[in-house]
Amino acid sequence: MSLEHSPARGGERYAFKIAEFCAAHRISRSKFYQLKKIGQAPRITNVDGAQIITIEDAAAWRRERAEQTAPAPVAAEPAEQSVAAE
Repeated sequence: MSLEHSPARGGERYAFKIAEFCAAHRISRSKFYQLKKIGQAPRITNVDGAQIITIEDAAAWRRERAEQTAPAPVAAEPAEQSVAAE
């Protein structure tokens, strides 16, 4: 089957190859493998020898990265208490 007739050509994407994932997320392949080495890459699924990253796994990876970089919530400071003159 030629790529012209591939379901992925119709618009909706279901998975990325690693190179496609890197291009779509604007990271280099070397950065991808650095993240993989420290356990921060998206889950990779092997399908007949091809390594793919599903859309769901890519979305979960983006959420995890966003949570890691989000600033910590600022605790409310107690209101200043005025000292009553005695």
